[in-house]
Amino acid sequence: MASMSEAIRAAKSHIHLETYIFEQDHVGESFATLLKEGRQRAGVQVRVIYDAVGTLGTLSNSLKKCAPRAFNCWHSTPRTHLG
Repeated sequence: MASMSEAIRAAKSHIHLETYIFEQDHVGESFATLLKEGRQRAGVQVRVIYDAVGTLGTLSNSLKKCAPRAFNCWHSTPRTHLG
């Protein structure tokens, strides 16, 4: 976590985070705060892609609350083939 936090703080133009699980715990809350602070720095674009299944029922409330206003946030869903 330390190296990722350091990279987020040092970002000058963009932060792209893709994750399978974004838990509502101290780590998830810390990352949500770092991403929000990153977005508040002038000129830094923040984009988050998270897995819809991996975060089912656990997506950080902080991420949900600040994403629409602070940065771009998308969920990905696995494609399944039934047949």
